Amino acid sequence: MIGVYFESWGCPWTDKPEECALAKIEKPIEVVYLSFVRPDCTYKKSQGTWYGTGLDFSVDFQVVRQAIQILKKKGIKVMLAVGGASYQFDVFNHKSVAELMYDLELDGMDLDWEPTLGIKDASKFGPLIAQAKQYCVSGQLLSAALFAYGAMQPVSGDIYRGVNLEGLLSHGHLLDMVNIMAYDGGKDLDVIASYNSVKQVFKKDVLVGFQVGKQGWGDAYLSIEDVKKVCTYIQPFGDGCFVWAYFKDGIPNCKEVLVTASQILQPTLQGTAFDCPNCKKKLYVTL
Repeated sequence: MIGVYFESWGCPWTDKPEECALAKIEKPIEVVYLSFVRPDCTYKKSQGTWYGTGLDFSVDFQVVRQAIQILKKKGIKVMLAVGGASYQFDVFNHKSVAELMYDLELDGMDLDWEPTLGIKDASKFGPLIAQAKQYCVSGQLLSAALFAYGAMQPVSGDIYRGVNLEGLLSHGHLLDMVNIMAYDGGKDLDVIASYNSVKQVFKKDVLVGFQVGKQGWGDAYLSIEDVKKVCTYIQPFGDGCFVWAYFKDGIPNCKEVLVTASQILQPTLQGTAFDCPNCKKKLYVTL
């Protein structure tokens, strides 16, 4: 699966759903995360406005809702990204977030939990997953964004290493997939080690994150070779990637990263498909 985080504040105004930048998203993108919803969201059922949601669209609510339907007809899932670096989970009005999700007719929600206290709040992650899960009905998905080293064993002096581990062990079975924020760690960040640490404790779909352009922290700058290396490593496991973020500038840009990743992760499949009873995926055999 290939995803992208879509910055609501970057979406140009229009009053025509088909002209909305959101509606123009195409494959190979398979899931779009609308960023970002406030955890303390005050949205009420049938409200039909962005007030109190944290989403910063200049586009009217109903126009975005119709643009989402256009995306879904293309087979692209659309989810709410809740939290992010700016919105803390000090209060989680999960029912209000769910009402927004229902009114926009979305495919689920993504918990982007980034606590400023780091490992000191590790015990809060699992209960947040449980609270959100009870509102994901009728096949709606629940995912979570993890810190790059969030699934590793904690070490003294690093407040974010291991911050997700306790919650993954206690409530990871409630998640449908996880997104690793494998960036903002500088040039020494080991993306493969990050991925492997998550795979040890989470057996469902994993998406590795790429950030285009200047990173929010550290001295790393994404290259196409980085994308190829990571995607080649994870491809045999059937996992995917996502990009932060859709409107963000950089060389390579978002589209170039997505195309490169898709060529490795989604090659044209030819041959006979067989169901694999162990990995629960299809194996393709060419003769």
